Amino acid sequence: LIRDTPDFLLKAKLMNDSSEFNGLDLNLVAMDVVALYPSIKIDLALEAVEIALTKVTQFSQLQIGAIIQLLSYTLHNSVVCFRGQWYKSVEGAPTGNPEIPPVANIMVKYLLDEKILPSSNISPLNKMVHRMRFLDDIWSAWQGSAESFHRFLEEVNVVGSTYGITFTGDCDRTVQFLDVTTSLTQGGLSTTMYVKPTDATRYLNRRSYHSRHTFSGIPYSQFRRAAIICSDAQDREACIARMEMKFLNSGYKMQDLVDAKQKALSLNRDELLNTKKEPSSEDQKVLAFVINQRPDLRKELSNFFEENGDKVRNLLGDVKIVIAEKRHQNTASLLFQKSGFSKNRLPVLVNQKCNSSRCLTRPTMELGKTERVNGKTIKLDFRHTCASEEIVYLAKCKVCDDPESKSNFYFGQSVNNLMKRCNGHRSTFKLNKKDESALSMHVYDKHPELFGEKLCNFNFGVVKQVQPAKLDRVEDFYIFITDADTCGLNRYKVSN
Repeated sequence: LIRDTPDFLLKAKLMNDSSEFNGLDLNLVAMDVVALYPSIKIDLALEAVEIALTKVTQFSQLQIGAIIQLLSYTLHNSVVCFRGQWYKSVEGAPTGNPEIPPVANIMVKYLLDEKILPSSNISPLNKMVHRMRFLDDIWSAWQGSAESFHRFLEEVNVVGSTYGITFTGDCDRTVQFLDVTTSLTQGGLSTTMYVKPTDATRYLNRRSYHSRHTFSGIPYSQFRRAAIICSDAQDREACIARMEMKFLNSGYKMQDLVDAKQKALSLNRDELLNTKKEPSSEDQKVLAFVINQRPDLRKELSNFFEENGDKVRNLLGDVKIVIAEKRHQNTASLLFQKSGFSKNRLPVLVNQKCNSSRCLTRPTMELGKTERVNGKTIKLDFRHTCASEEIVYLAKCKVCDDPESKSNFYFGQSVNNLMKRCNGHRSTFKLNKKDESALSMHVYDKHPELFGEKLCNFNFGVVKQVQPAKLDRVEDFYIFITDADTCGLNRYKVSN
C-alpha cells in the first residue's frame, strides 16, 4: 500500500537502485477497479473492516462491535438532497462521505489478498512482483508476456465478479499509474509526468482576487511536482517548460515563472523523495466532532464527554476529543449576495440595441439570444443593451469564414457600459495602437484590407450582468468553457 505519488516514487527508486529491474524479461502492469464506489457491497465491506480491526488493532470486541454498528448505520442510511428532494442510497457507497475511502481501501485489500489472488484458478497465473496499490489502482512488474497477463485478468474478473468488482488493466513496457508514466528502459525504471488526454491543464487565472504569494506559490508547487516525478533531468526541464507556457496563457508574469523554475530545478530529487516526517511518540490521537455553530449544543457535548470520560476512553482509547464548530455565513454578506431580489425586474427585449441614435455600438448588436461558440451554446441576456453597465460581453468576427465559431469569438468585460468599452476597442484601430486590443489585432492579422472598418467587422452581445467584484471570475468562466484563450481571440496577448 502506498500513501501518495512521492511514496510510490521513493519505493520505485529504491527498487531501481537495487537493480530489481535490470537483466530481467519484465513488463509493467497497471490495474484499476471498474466503478469502485458504486460496486461496493456494504455487507462485504463491513466484513472486511471487522476482520481488519481484529487482526491489526488491539481493540476489544466491544470496541470493534461498536465501530461496526456505527459504520453499518452510516452506510445503510446515506442520503442526499437534490433540488429539494431527499434520496436514499440503495446500492454501492456514496462517494462524498469521509469514511468511504478507508472502507473501500480495506475492502479492496481484503478481496485481493484473501479472496481473489489466492484462488486456485488464479494463483498459478499470477506473475506480479513488486506489487503496489493506491486504493483501487494497482501497479506491478510482470514476469511474463502481455498475453499471459490478459489471461490472468480474465480469471481475476471471473472471481471478482462474484464479489461485485471487476478490473481493467494494461501490460506493456510503459504504463500509467496515478499521475506518473512508468517505463522500463535499458537503465532500469524511469518515470515522468502523466497528464490525462481530457485534462485541460487550467491554472488559477492571474487576474483573480488572491494574494500575490498565491501566484508565486502555484507555479513553484507545480514545477516542484515535475522535479519530483521526472527521473530524467532533460525530461524534467521539458515538462516544466510545457507548464510554463500554460501559466503564461493564464496571465502569469514571466519573471515569477523564471524564479519558480530556477528554484524547482535547483532541488535535489533524492533528498525530496527521502524526506519523511517521523511521528512523535508524544503525538496524541485527536477525534473531532464537527457541528454547526450552536453554543448550547457545544456545551451539551462538552458536559457529556466530561461526565462519561471513563466510558469514552474505554470505547475509543486515549484520544483527545475536539469539538469544532462551523460558523454560519455572515448575515451582511448573505444579504449583499441576495440583493438582486430587491431590484426591479427588467423586461426581455427583442434585441440588445439601446435607444440612442448616436450610439456607434448600436448597429453591431446583432447576436441572437443563443450563440454557438466552439461547440458550446452561450445564452445572451436580452434584458440588457449596449447601454448596460457591469457586463460580460461576446464579440464575433462576421468576416471570418467560421460558421461554427471555432476561432472568431472574443469574451470581454466592462464595469462601464458596452458603448464606452467599444469606444476603447475602436480607438485601437490605428497602426501605433493595434496591439492594445485583441479585436484590432485580429482584423490587422486576418483582414488587413478591412482595418479601416474598425468594429463594423464584429457583432456584439451582452452575455451577463454581474457584480463588479465577480466580473473577472465570470469572464474567466466563459473563456474556460469555450477555450477562448487557446482557440478564440482571447489568445492574443495585448500590450497595456
